[in-house]
Amino acid sequence: WIIPGLLERSERVIVVAPEGVGKTMLARQMAICAAAGIHPFTGQPIKPLRTLTIDLENPDKIIRRTSRKIMKIARERTRLSDSTPIEAYLRIMPAGVDLLKPTGRAIVDALVEDIKPDLLCMGPLYKSFIEPGGRSAEASASEIAMYYDHLRYDFNCALWLEQHAPL
Repeated sequence: WIIPGLLERSERVIVVAPEGVGKTMLARQMAICAAAGIHPFTGQPIKPLRTLTIDLENPDKIIRRTSRKIMKIARERTRLSDSTPIEAYLRIMPAGVDLLKPTGRAIVDALVEDIKPDLLCMGPLYKSFIEPGGRSAEASASEIAMYYDHLRYDFNCALWLEQHAPL
């Protein structure tokens, strides 16, 4: 377990819910709490993790503001000083990334290789590829799923994804 009773290494979680209900906030809380050594649901101490969140949708200003609030609470709860690092890394790419293209995969692979997270949070899924046309949606989905499996297994991290529920 990387988060006891909740998430194992190389496991995948996909949170699907309507837009605006808090999927991104939940992912940020997961990442920051886990990095600070707090179980995100029980509040119990855990071994601090290294986390990487790749936000593919939201503006930099909003994500950084909410992240600072969560980080402040995590530091207070764990009594960590401002100089003690919490390894919750964040990359904001509001234009998304096309993981059906080698250049998009190279960007994500380089980030994951550099950070070496225990937990990778990423999403929303619909911003991780551009449907190229000329092939079935199932073929594109299968290719994206295989790429996410590559991240989990080759980089030995758990994966937390988010996606908007269809209307």
